[in-house]
Parts: sequence; structure tokens; C-alpha cells
Amino acid sequence: GENTTYTAVITDLTGKQWLTLSRNVSAGQYFREDLETANLPNGMYLVYIKRGAETTVHKVIKNN
Repeated sequence: GENTTYTAVITDLTGKQWLTLSRNVSAGQYFREDLETANLPNGMYLVYIKRGAETTVHKVIKNN
């Protein structure tokens, strides 16, 4: 099967990148990753998940 590269990027609302990671995922497998956010200040972040030409964006609020 084909391998797919997933890239996750976390930015704040100013566009500053706080975390980037890439993983190769085999066909038929799920992409699951625990993102380490302990060093991120509280606030709103955008999580971009890129797979090939597709990008999905998720808003995340960190508050702890």
C-alpha cells in the first residue's frame, strides 16, 4: 500500500508556529498523535492537519 505523510502544525493567531510534526502513515492506518502543549501559553491556537493536498484546520483553546 501507499504511505501517506501527515503534517500537524500548531500556530497561534499571529501565525507563530509553536509545534510541527510529520508522520508517515501506511495505507489503512489511522493518524493519531498526542501533541505536547505543556509549554504553550494559554490562548487560542489553530491546528493544521495536512495530508497531501488536503488541509484541515481546527481551533483549539488552551486554558489550564
